[in-house]
Amino acid sequence: MKNHIICIVTISIFVSGCSSTKDKYNALNNYFETIVKDSTKEVIVIKQKKSSNITLEVLKANQISSVDAKGVKRYDKTFFKEKDWEVMKKKYGRIQLPEQGYLLENEFWTKEDFRHKRIIIEHYKTQTDLLNKYLDMRNDTNYEMYFFSDPIYYHKKKYLVFVTTKSSMIGGGSTFVVVMEKKNGKWIQTHEAYPDWFN
Repeated sequence: MKNHIICIVTISIFVSGCSSTKDKYNALNNYFETIVKDSTKEVIVIKQKKSSNITLEVLKANQISSVDAKGVKRYDKTFFKEKDWEVMKKKYGRIQLPEQGYLLENEFWTKEDFRHKRIIIEHYKTQTDLLNKYLDMRNDTNYEMYFFSDPIYYHKKKYLVFVTTKSSMIGGGSTFVVVMEKKNGKWIQTHEAYPDWFN
């Protein structure tokens, strides 16, 4: 009987973990499909995941806007809850030295993590390396490049949040946190949070 109970508990934990991972990748892909609508477009996703520490830092800055179905953004001073943030920090925060930066050297994205079929996964060293590889004087293709952190839960698993950086090969870009909420069985974006250097 004892072995039977242990087996049931183990299976429950495994199934819960699989469901959690599926939710995280569904949320990320649902968002990705709103920013890359052309299924034939090639885009670059940086192989190294961004640290969840930057997600935590950006949320802590509390520069958060709600995003409605039409994409209209309005400042939302009620979204951030210190108590929920502390729970999230305790669970997902990492001990990192400043020189380690925000790209993780042991956690990676793969093509299989994304539904978009025209993704190029690239290891990031410097912007110059990628420029030399993809920008050619005879070819003016200016690839969009994305960095993502792993989605993490916030506010009793009501939301999945992750940081994204979108930039072009020739420079310029933006970093912010995407907030996704499950509505009618689908993860949709409800908020964006900006770093404290945003304004």
